[in-house]
Amino acid sequence: FEVSYSVPGYQMAVFTVFTDTVIRHYRTSVVSKALLFQLIIFTTTLIAPFFIAYSTRGFWKREGAYREQADVTFRRELVMSLAGYKHSSRIAFSSFSHLNHLLSDQLRVPLIRVRLDNVMYSLT
Repeated sequence: FEVSYSVPGYQMAVFTVFTDTVIRHYRTSVVSKALLFQLIIFTTTLIAPFFIAYSTRGFWKREGAYREQADVTFRRELVMSLAGYKHSSRIAFSSFSHLNHLLSDQLRVPLIRVRLDNVMYSLT
């Protein structure tokens, strides 16, 4: 028999008269909405990636090539600095007037000839 204490200081005897376990059976047909949902989830998570891998010929590229031709434009701008053996033997020139003003003691004006060839080389 079981003894429970409901009031502090007093003992009260409680007897278990009857116990019963509840057993419930749930029945359904073999084909149901739950089975259909489970089959859809199974195919999308396990089988679909294999078809995607087969149709795209693999997830990773085994071999590839990428070529690019830079877009280069000649803006007729120049900064040139030449240094000799000594620090004082440095000479410079630029096409920027502000920089030429800063380099006034080291400035030398060279003769520069420029030829612009407009030849586009194709990479194909």
